[in-house]
Amino acid sequence: MNPRRPFLVIALALSSAAPTAAYDFEKDAAALRAIHARVARSIVSVDTVVRERSLQGIPVDTPQRATGIVHDGRGGIVAPTSLVAGAIGGRPRVVSVEIHDADGARYDARFVGRDDAVGFAFFRVDDERFAGEPLEFSEEDSLEVGDFFASVRLSGPNFGHVPYLDAFMVSASVAEPKRCYVTSFAVSDYLGAPAVALDGRVVGVVGSFLLRDVPPAPKALFASPFGFADDGHEIVVIPFEHLRDVLADPPESSDATADETPPARPPWLGVETQELLPELVDVLGLADGTTGVLLTRILPGSPAERAGLRTSDAVVALDDRPLDAPPKQQNRRFRDRVAERKAGERLRVRVLRDGAELAVEVELGEQPLGAGEVDALESEPFGLVARDLVHADRAELRLPEEVRGARLTQVRATGLGGLAGLRAGDIVERVDGAPIEDAAALIATLERAEVDRVDELVAFVRRGRSTQFVHVLPDW
Repeated sequence: MNPRRPFLVIALALSSAAPTAAYDFEKDAAALRAIHARVARSIVSVDTVVRERSLQGIPVDTPQRATGIVHDGRGGIVAPTSLVAGAIGGRPRVVSVEIHDADGARYDARFVGRDDAVGFAFFRVDDERFAGEPLEFSEEDSLEVGDFFASVRLSGPNFGHVPYLDAFMVSASVAEPKRCYVTSFAVSDYLGAPAVALDGRVVGVVGSFLLRDVPPAPKALFASPFGFADDGHEIVVIPFEHLRDVLADPPESSDATADETPPARPPWLGVETQELLPELVDVLGLADGTTGVLLTRILPGSPAERAGLRTSDAVVALDDRPLDAPPKQQNRRFRDRVAERKAGERLRVRVLRDGAELAVEVELGEQPLGAGEVDALESEPFGLVARDLVHADRAELRLPEEVRGARLTQVRATGLGGLAGLRAGDIVERVDGAPIEDAAALIATLERAEVDRVDELVAFVRRGRSTQFVHVLPDW
């Protein structure tokens, strides 16, 4: 048997299936060259560094890079919000912004605002040498399935920030929930870059829209700024109609940081829940078809505890609105309903308890600060890092509210603290009999000990649910 024969058959099949319509490749190539020349002066490469805090409270700097578009004659740049998002979550602080143009020239820039509804952040170059030309969008921003569009971005520093051009085909035109264009080609490298029809119309920007309402994926420690495959976001061409208003009046903040105005804390009920799946409804003796969530834990000191909610209460309605979501979506429906409210508002929770139905009024609190939201302080000679206690610590260890102290998040084995037997996770409550209110008090105490060259320190620590004294013998 000749092993080459199948390949010859395939080649003949492809040849016979070739389209008979003639394409004007010379004309299209000329159009692409014109787009490259026109757009290159209106795009930049944006490099940012954003600072956030790890789960242990340690500052973490994350570099980001994306394409930006010059949108006005005063050095205004629009680019994806991924540039002001970190790797851990929350709203980090932008500590530096650099702009490179198509000539490779570098400029300092500043972050000035963001609009999460369209997924874009705004920057400004105040250097009068910056000669970026504003990109003019077409009011006629329509594309059809099968149309090609071009996009231009700048390379990284390895290739001297030269403009890259590529062409993509529109695979689908989406009307709901937001009008946009989808392509099956990998365009993630072009986030923030313009989308230009082959007739020269600048029809939109490559960006990200939430197109699907899907259950959230398990949260990873380090998350991508866009979770395309698992959280409903898709990379699409966002038409100019969605950008017109925000480009005409870009958001501006006064101090050029991503967390310029701390967002309001989310509402907090303070419970853990489990979905009321049909098999669980039967076991609990509830009526067939009952939907909602089962309270599996009431966090100490929470609004739920103060209101009298109990473990094993079956929540079937919030504010008299039934939790009638399909199985395996009830937890999400419950969380979404709570999230619609604000801290300080009263929430009416209808529960089934011991065969009776009753309503419980709960005044929602503010979501407590997490471990990654409080400052972490370091003592170099003692080889430890400490942060303030947070609600999660008290819930984990069942600590009364009156307990104060500093929790050790890192202990170096060769530091004075590690040699004495201190461990990460310990809560230092007193040193030499003096109470430690927080991390700042602990570090100040250790600094004084270093200055005074004390011979011995006695730390009273809580380790898990036990307490002990740790003798620290500094060898200065």
